[in-house]
Amino acid sequence: LVSGANQTVAVLEDGAPAREEVSPGSYEYFKLYLSEKTVDVEVVLTVFSGNPDIYATVDGANPRPTRGNFQWSSEDAASDVLLIDHRDELLTGCQLEQDTCVLYIGVYGQDDEAVSSFSLLASAYPVSSAFHVALPTAIEGDYDAYPADFGPALPRSPLTGALVQAEPKHACSELTNAAALSGKIVLVQRGPRDDSACPLPHAYFANKIKRVQDAGAVGVVMANNVEGSLVFMGAVSGDHATLVEVPSVFVSKATGDLLERHLHDDAGVFVQLASPSGRVPLLVDGEPQHGVSGHSQWRYYELFTPPGADDVTVSVTPDFGNPDLFVRVRDYPDTLRYTWSSESEGGDTIHIAADDPDLCRQCALVVGVLGQASDTSYTLTY
Repeated sequence: LVSGANQTVAVLEDGAPAREEVSPGSYEYFKLYLSEKTVDVEVVLTVFSGNPDIYATVDGANPRPTRGNFQWSSEDAASDVLLIDHRDELLTGCQLEQDTCVLYIGVYGQDDEAVSSFSLLASAYPVSSAFHVALPTAIEGDYDAYPADFGPALPRSPLTGALVQAEPKHACSELTNAAALSGKIVLVQRGPRDDSACPLPHAYFANKIKRVQDAGAVGVVMANNVEGSLVFMGAVSGDHATLVEVPSVFVSKATGDLLERHLHDDAGVFVQLASPSGRVPLLVDGEPQHGVSGHSQWRYYELFTPPGADDVTVSVTPDFGNPDLFVRVRDYPDTLRYTWSSESEGGDTIHIAADDPDLCRQCALVVGVLGQASDTSYTLTY
């Protein structure tokens, strides 16, 4: 990373933090190349001193956004988080017009502050590669999907299988085609909001998934039953989320209807579930990272253990909410599958001794922060 005060536009590596300073009343400029076409973008400014703010644009004619000329901004009093949804018209317009869209970021040092010191982390998260239709070719492609915030994380190597619909479609009651679901990825319909057809707790996402899992399903595609945005499938009190052992994703009503129409094609429907291909943000020794997580939502980071015989310590400190901390060797942790965890009220710290038999050397540890019971804002330190 090379940055000259107010002159050079420094290139950010996707998922890797960059530490910088900005003088009062001045800007430091950065850019992130967005090579994927369908991504959610997150820019996290972790403040060490001062009160810098973020301004951003994808307007190539304005590669140096300012307080008076920007498309997105975050001006919080402390650390800042800028979120750009993949459906944002400005972002999609840039990606349609250019082979590689560029996000330009300006960090401004407030006039009444001393030099501001900060770390900037920009990440682009592909949102459509979690769910892919392989067959039939007429509808082959990636579709928007959100993985459940319970059960195992989506596998890094795609889980491919034939798609079969649960009967009844909502899977709120005893399955009439249970034998046909064994070894398959199962399409389940959300809802309905009808206490006679689908009373609680049977209507909970986790309980529906557990029911088809018990029939032998290896994965679940939960389709919305109403038009609208995708929703996160989170755990709720009294459900079977801790018993779910298969990966699952949530898709729109339009996607669910399309899949259902093709289920009786001669070739059937084959789908893939896989973790998005975007890079997990990298934790750097001694560089705190600010983050936010929704209720029952996971945020993942990656660190690489040093070759020497050093202990590893990871801590999460909440600004508000109650984040929990999980670490797993070489794979995504969840509440059932992890190598180390800390689930205290408030802040959490995991200390891994150098002689811990589960600790590998020069390998990846994946750190998961779970927003437990409510939204949370936090600082993560390695």
